[in-house]
Amino acid sequence: MDTSRPGPGGDRRPARETGSGALSRAAGIKDVAAAGGSLGTVSNVLDRPDRVSPRTRAWVEAAMAELRFVRNESARQLRARHSRFLAYVMLDGHNPFCSDVAAGMEEAADEASLSLFMCNSANLAEREAAYLHRLEQQRVQGILITPVDLGSPGCPPPRPSPSPPSGSRGSVSAVPRRH
Repeated sequence: MDTSRPGPGGDRRPARETGSGALSRAAGIKDVAAAGGSLGTVSNVLDRPDRVSPRTRAWVEAAMAELRFVRNESARQLRARHSRFLAYVMLDGHNPFCSDVAAGMEEAADEASLSLFMCNSANLAEREAAYLHRLEQQRVQGILITPVDLGSPGCPPPRPSPSPPSGSRGSVSAVPRRH
């Protein structure tokens, strides 16, 4: 069921339920600003909170909570021209090695406040290529791959890192692709 409705300027934001049970579009930055602030102030609270007085920041954050504001991460990524995503294209989701790598990537991504796409190629070269193409379109910051074929284009040979300290996980690094 499509619960989105046209908002200002014809945008289609996900609908949210109001207190009366009716659906309305998700609150955006313009809605928060219309509650008594400016777009610049709301933007600064989101991206540069140190530039906003504690009193103003508290007011904007209260308005965001009341309106149930949800940040439009896609719009932020368009302006920034990069995403906050990493990706792991794994050979086989049932393979314990791939699961361990995925767990380590998830932990590292979380520490860096990044999100992680996990893609299972299921040992199919065509599926792997399709994932790599989609991830390139998404402008992910980085891709780790356990490839179907080590000789595939764009897949540099892996280099084992030095022995990990006792109690830590091992790692693999790759030579960056030359353009």
